[in-house]
Amino acid sequence: MSTTRVAWIARPQCVGCTLCIEACPFDAIAGLAQKTHCVLPDLCTECALCLPACPVDCISLRPDPDHPPRNHDYRLRARDRAQQRLRRLAVLRGTHARQLQDAHARFRDGGADARRTAIRDAVGRARDRTTPS
Repeated sequence: MSTTRVAWIARPQCVGCTLCIEACPFDAIAGLAQKTHCVLPDLCTECALCLPACPVDCISLRPDPDHPPRNHDYRLRARDRAQQRLRRLAVLRGTHARQLQDAHARFRDGGADARRTAIRDAVGRARDRTTPS
């Protein structure tokens, strides 16, 4: 019987880029941008998709004796989690696309005042993102 392996993040090297979170189809990695991340061992499926995504190479697969080998039920639950994630991301992409279309229509169809307001709002949002807290 083989030992289950899980992804492990070397926390001192983690730069918080969130690329591993985006790469993991099972939502097994938690963390915030520019903060160190951690792996949720109960959700990790040993797929290793997070390894090449890490720009600082701080993720590895390590044996985890605390978790028994994965069985068929575990794999089915993992597949369901991945499908739920894909559906959630599709909804978010659709919502974002609709918001973009609405903004373009308002900018295109509005008068000069509407354009100036849209540009002022966009510049304000950009400043808010770049202003240190």
